[in-house]
Amino acid sequence: MKREQVTTLLERYRQNKRVYDTDKIVFTGVNETVYNISRAFDWNGKTYILGRVEPLESELSKVAFFQKVTDKEYKFVEGAVLEDLQDPCVTTYNGELVVGGTHIDVEDGKIVNWNTTFYKGTDIFNLQRFADAPKKMKDARLTAYKDKILVCTRPQGGVAGCGKIGVITVDSLADITPATLEKAVLFEDLFDEKEWGGANELFVLKNGWIGVLGHIAKMSEGYVRHYYAMTFAFKPETMERTAVKIIAERADFKAGESKRSDLVDVLFSGGIVRGEDGKATLYTGTSDAEGQYIVIDDPFKEYESL
Repeated sequence: MKREQVTTLLERYRQNKRVYDTDKIVFTGVNETVYNISRAFDWNGKTYILGRVEPLESELSKVAFFQKVTDKEYKFVEGAVLEDLQDPCVTTYNGELVVGGTHIDVEDGKIVNWNTTFYKGTDIFNLQRFADAPKKMKDARLTAYKDKILVCTRPQGGVAGCGKIGVITVDSLADITPATLEKAVLFEDLFDEKEWGGANELFVLKNGWIGVLGHIAKMSEGYVRHYYAMTFAFKPETMERTAVKIIAERADFKAGESKRSDLVDVLFSGGIVRGEDGKATLYTGTSDAEGQYIVIDDPFKEYESL
């Protein structure tokens, strides 16, 4: 399938966009910035959001659980923290909560390395690290699929260029290792050579295809970053896929703070909750400074008729 540049995808999105509601989420109980959030999820009778927590002027972060007070307010859960972690995601597997994110290695106050890591357990206060992606690989994501586990990877460099999405299926959580993930098959034609993207959440659709919520990004003059929320779907057995489509841009959300001037136009898709009414709530980090949600048409519904 022909790949299309962000500019073309954005023009197409703007011609048909529908935004039903959007607002900021207030995170209480911490004095730091909370952004790049997960979707809202239920666990043991309570509703939570995971958030990346750090000072506005730093990237030395942790991921914390925040419990729902209202749709627009979530309160920090004391003690439910994963240190040295960024950009969380959440799913479940075999009755356990699975939390992923970008683990950072810090020396003398500086980040010297990073990679996706996964944690699991039934107790949010005692999640155990069980798997790692290769060094410098962000945005690995997993889902249960036909008694196996499907993992989307995001290598950079070499044939992966600025960053491509790969796919591999393994038999068990124990098989998710750096060496195994290096063998993932890449979508060669997903992004333009000077653009990049990654998966943020995976869905097994009614027809057996995998729906991918992700981000697609480019750089403009002055190293200014532009990130957009996107989706596509693929059939694991053949790697047949749909076209990429943008489903939200920063301008669709409330105006707010930005971590730096080069990050004003950044969305980082955290997760999506599909509704019974044909709409969906997308949770994102905005401008690397805040967490917001937006209600849109369910972007995966059209894929289920393939």
